[in-house]
Amino acid sequence: MRRTAALFAIALPACSAVRYREAWSPDAAVTRVEIEVERGDVQVRTGPLRVQREIRAARGTLDLSHTVTDGVLRLRARCTTPLPCAVDTIVDVPDGVPVTLAVGAGAVDVRGAGALHLELGEGVAELAGAGPWTVNVGQGAISLWPDDGARVQAAVAAGDISAVVRPGSVAVEATAPAVDIAPEATAPGAAAQLRLVAPAGVVRVTVAGSVARR
Repeated sequence: MRRTAALFAIALPACSAVRYREAWSPDAAVTRVEIEVERGDVQVRTGPLRVQREIRAARGTLDLSHTVTDGVLRLRARCTTPLPCAVDTIVDVPDGVPVTLAVGAGAVDVRGAGALHLELGEGVAELAGAGPWTVNVGQGAISLWPDDGARVQAAVAAGDISAVVRPGSVAVEATAPAVDIAPEATAPGAAAQLRLVAPAGVVRVTVAGSVARR
């Protein structure tokens, strides 16, 4: 592995303090990325494969690992004690490499990635790009900016889903107590397919320009 790391020997009274950072790129060829993070924020971006992590955990409180086996890059970060613990992760992924994410609690930001499957226990998921995406959140919110032709299945058990699309670019199937879909957003037979489920919240689909991303 090509690897750089900055180590800081400091006490960690809370998981907000960064104990050290690491950044590296695998030497082996990677055809799939799997990320498992118990607590922490995760960003997935498009680009040459590279991993960056910020470790916010006292020594002896974290199980942190990475492997490449049969073309699968696996990143794992699990807390091993009740003490505060988190790992923030940024992964640049080349086009055509699918990503699987399992995050216990945190914020997930996906920009430009293709095939992706996300399981998020608690937090906010924001995705922009071509998909296809499968997104499941226990408690929190999902925000989507799908490209034309994207196929998305998204569900949040407790929370809301919002999607921002181009006019007439999507077909939407929504299940929620409250559904608000801009009429100009949809078109029969549109290539982009959104299946959105929020059994305890709101599903809202608006047209790009009416809502800014950030």
